[in-house]
Amino acid sequence: MVARGLRASARPGDRLYRLKWYVSGSRLDPTRVGGPGQPPWTSYAYLIDEHVIQVTEDLRMGTFGNWRETSLCVFGDELLAHVDDDLTGLLGTVLRRGGRPVGNVWSFGP
Repeated sequence: MVARGLRASARPGDRLYRLKWYVSGSRLDPTRVGGPGQPPWTSYAYLIDEHVIQVTEDLRMGTFGNWRETSLCVFGDELLAHVDDDLTGLLGTVLRRGGRPVGNVWSFGP
């Protein structure tokens, strides 16, 4: 779902950077991988034992997989428009929207 959303939201020439805590980062052009006749999509949004950040060069959109919180943060209006309903259906309760707690989540502070 996330890969499909990133490909659909990407602009020609965009670079998506993937950063993992213990491994060298990588980059790819979302419009040139994962489609018919293209190289396979090699990135992922979440791992069960490591933080994963995917972000476009201009920080316009991306994801942050937080294994400690067992959450996936998706940001950028373009990306959210493509994946919000599908991810909510798959993952369930949304923890935060716009950086603010929503749903049945306990929070401390403002």
